[in-house]
Amino acid sequence: MQLLQAPAKLMWGQKIASHIRKLKRKAIFFIPLFFLSLSVSAHVFEIRYNQAPDGSITWYLISYHGTEQCPNESAGLNINGTNYPISSTTLGDARPLSSNIFVQDLDCFARANPGATPPPVNALYASYGIVNTPAIGGALTITPYSNAVCFAFCVGGTIVFNPPPVVNCPENVTQICNTVNVPGPVVIDNCTY
Repeated sequence: MQLLQAPAKLMWGQKIASHIRKLKRKAIFFIPLFFLSLSVSAHVFEIRYNQAPDGSITWYLISYHGTEQCPNESAGLNINGTNYPISSTTLGDARPLSSNIFVQDLDCFARANPGATPPPVNALYASYGIVNTPAIGGALTITPYSNAVCFAFCVGGTIVFNPPPVVNCPENVTQICNTVNVPGPVVIDNCTY
């Protein structure tokens, strides 16, 4: 009786060992796949900009992910060889902040998520990162960069950009008047402050 129990226990132990080996093989395959999926969890599909009168530019790097999926460490724009990092990320739509499109790729979601149903265009504008750059003279050679594993750009490559020239305004004018003399002692003073 004991001779029959020993092989049965041995077979049961071999089955467990076999299942453990299979699980290890699956883990070796799926764990890197999991981290690879994390590495493409944030995608910038559009960049907009606003130029201030002094020539400095605010860039809006727009993503279809939430801010918790888009850490901004080691990510931003490389302009003429200098990295300008993302200073902050914000939930919401950056379109009301700027009508100036620097680059746009609305097909980004479909390429980054093959087989998924594309969301409506408005749903893509979920969050944005802000990059601030000073006035830089001449043409700007701009490349998005990211060293963080979960900040991937759909729009990439190098783009040469010529910002509008800076308009040097005269000193502030505090008052403009249009004085009109009418018949009699009345003077109409139409001033704008």
